[in-house]
Amino acid sequence: MLGLENDREMRISQVLSGATCSSEAPRSLAECSSLPAESLLAMSHGWLLFPVVGRANSNCSEIQRASGDLTQLGRWAEDFPGCRWAVRLGPQSGVFVIEADPERCLLSELEWPGTLCARTDAGHILSFWRYPVGMVARSKGSVYLAPGLILRAEGESVALPSITLEAWPAPDCSVVTAPESIIETGFQEVK
Repeated sequence: MLGLENDREMRISQVLSGATCSSEAPRSLAECSSLPAESLLAMSHGWLLFPVVGRANSNCSEIQRASGDLTQLGRWAEDFPGCRWAVRLGPQSGVFVIEADPERCLLSELEWPGTLCARTDAGHILSFWRYPVGMVARSKGSVYLAPGLILRAEGESVALPSITLEAWPAPDCSVVTAPESIIETGFQEVK
């Protein structure tokens, strides 16, 4: 797990230092206009991304090819202009998501202050949490915590909503450790 954490830290420092994002014409990240703001936000956290082309593609091969390499991301942005981007969830990106359907549960993003949250086009709330080191999700894929409340981790991805004030009310918010009750319910120690 320490190796994954070091890889993630290296990706974050590349983004923050303005590393290049195109193999054809090296330029700073700030000049990489082919990447949308939501991708830059995800990259600032060291998350692995992949382009979503056509219908949402979250099959294993798409998730496995997710990258934090700025050159690869720049190439994909040029190959698939205007595409949506998804985050690979799990220890490789150092993040998991709790997806809340406000029509099916009583939880709102205001009840989990302090962590990065976004609203999808369908109105679901995605709360991003730091992946617990030395742990794995209790199941491959979704863990249903309660009606309308799903934990998404290993083997999953989430498409990033476009950056708007409505979708990302506080985009500068940190990604924090989840409440202990969520970690106990959704994860177990690596054996």
